[in-house]
Amino acid sequence: MNKKLAIFGGKPTIENEKDYWNSWPIVNNKDIKDISKILKEKQFSGRDSKSVKELENNFSRYNNSPYCVAFNSGTAAIHASLNALDIKKGDEVITTAFSFIASALPIIYCDASPVFVDIDYETFNIDPKLIEEKITTKTKAIVVVHFQGLPADMGQIVKIAKKYKLKIIEDCAQSTGAEYKNKKVGNFGDYGAFSIMAEKQLATCGEGGLVTTNSRNKRNNLNKIKMFGEAFDKKGNRFYFSESLGYNYVLNPIQAKFASNKLKEYNMKINKIIKNAKKLSKILEKSSFIVPPKIPNACKHVFHFYRITIDPSKSSLNLSASNLRQTIQNILEKEGISTRHYQTIPLPLQPVFFDYLKSKPKFEDYPNTKKAIENTLVIGGNGSAPHYFTNDELIDKYIEIFEKIEKNKDKIIEYSKKIKYAAPWKKYKGFSDTKSGYFK
Repeated sequence: MNKKLAIFGGKPTIENEKDYWNSWPIVNNKDIKDISKILKEKQFSGRDSKSVKELENNFSRYNNSPYCVAFNSGTAAIHASLNALDIKKGDEVITTAFSFIASALPIIYCDASPVFVDIDYETFNIDPKLIEEKITTKTKAIVVVHFQGLPADMGQIVKIAKKYKLKIIEDCAQSTGAEYKNKKVGNFGDYGAFSIMAEKQLATCGEGGLVTTNSRNKRNNLNKIKMFGEAFDKKGNRFYFSESLGYNYVLNPIQAKFASNKLKEYNMKINKIIKNAKKLSKILEKSSFIVPPKIPNACKHVFHFYRITIDPSKSSLNLSASNLRQTIQNILEKEGISTRHYQTIPLPLQPVFFDYLKSKPKFEDYPNTKKAIENTLVIGGNGSAPHYFTNDELIDKYIEIFEKIEKNKDKIIEYSKKIKYAAPWKKYKGFSDTKSGYFK
């Protein structure tokens, strides 16, 4: 192994990351055969589709959820869940300050007000200890995001919801198969909203969403919401009679069938990602200033993203964590590893929410979210973890690079003292840092 880092004149460990980047989702001959059959039979409508019902039944069994309803996106799944709870203007809905914007946009679709709560810095999930202070007489629900594949602290959150008689929607978009105390996410609240778009662990060939729930009445109401508010009889017959407000959120049969196929092999695929993530974490636990993802004892993490934390205090170093993060990011890029921040500003600082907030938000209102943006990195700059953590050879390259970093730690420390720091939100000006067309 060449011990000299590329940033200091050595040879990059990875010449071309594209050579290791795996396509996701994986398309096999059965997928092509099954989708060809749908095309030949001209099963184009998701309304009363056998493929859609098959996916709903299959996912219900997989997730140990009594009922499941398919939607055409994860965003639609959250929106429909909020509609099912009759969230409307004047209501407040609590959610996290650190997530993809689709976790909170559906709240303002309902003309309600999002109330953002800072995160636990170790898990990056909403901090239950900060929820109660945000509850008012207008609070009706909590949208709990299981961020990056790690379940939130549902034990504490469920207690708070019961105490204040609040409803819970679980945003499971990044966490299919994740577990809290041996119970799959999507089974703790009134509704569990999942995404099956092409970058998720359970991925279809496009967009898609699922909602799990625990009662027939809730299931029936979701079916009305996803299709123009129309009523159906017990046999599923349609009468073109809209009893309530609804939308056109029906999933396409092609995407439903593809997702059903991926579900059959899901455990095998996700277990490989988990295995490789844990393999890398074992190495990073020995690092002088890099901290691997924290997994609380009660949780099963499914790694939609693999996020590292840069922490000089791990070795009692008197250094700026942000400077050291930027140093590590520069080193990784030079060694051939792409990285990203994923989000470069807290959700409440997205201008789209300003008209719905009580006061103008500041970075300082969400110190742990700000700290996470400044001092952490996602490994893999284009897409989610399955592109990277399904490749054993790439994980070995990661390990080689992080071992080089450890061997050069003294030189890295001196380098980090000299660099000019640029905050992520200033560099990207609020835009996503995903490399568009990165591998084209």
